[in-house]
Amino acid sequence: GRVTPRAGQRGRVTPRAGQRGRVTPRAGQRGRVTPRAGQRGRVTPRAGQRGRVTPRAGQRGRVTPRAGQRGRVTPRAGQRGRVTPRAGQRGRVTPRAGQRGRVTPRAGQRGRVTPRAGQRGRVTPRAGQRGRVTPRAGQRGRVTPRAGQRGRVTPRAGQRGRVTPRAGQRGRVTPRAGQRGRVTPRAGQRGRVTPRAGQRGRVTP
Repeated sequence: GRVTPRAGQRGRVTPRAGQRGRVTPRAGQRGRVTPRAGQRGRVTPRAGQRGRVTPRAGQRGRVTPRAGQRGRVTPRAGQRGRVTPRAGQRGRVTPRAGQRGRVTPRAGQRGRVTPRAGQRGRVTPRAGQRGRVTPRAGQRGRVTPRAGQRGRVTPRAGQRGRVTPRAGQRGRVTPRAGQRGRVTPRAGQRGRVTPRAGQRGRVTP
């Protein structure tokens, strides 16, 4: 399909994460997007929307008709994805593989993502990834890498930024300055991490 052009576009658009704006020919239709295959319905517009919505990453707002229901979505057949609730969300969210417990999911968000106490860390893992996401410094053991993460991820002192790759996981861990050695592979990447200022997390092939 076509990628949404600049503001003022009319007609159907190919949705991309984080996109918003006028995507239908009627005035005032802000926030509505042509859903991907298997998804039907409207994407949550700004706060005040009522009714069912098609969840897309980065969405927020009231999505059910009852007061205080912010961030909750009524899942429909063929829809998978997550709804980003605001803080304090309770109840079901559209399931993503491997998720359990409370979901607090936007990139950069962190908090409790499993029902057990002390599970500090970032978001529920993507499909094919299992395990804990790196919490604050001091974490020990294997972690599920997500872009932009950093911290100690192995049990040996000074091992900051290194991750133990597991089957089905691809992504990179952004180590702190001075990291040396392997990082979790991203397709086509390999070699040393270049520790020059500003270069953090980039890999030199």
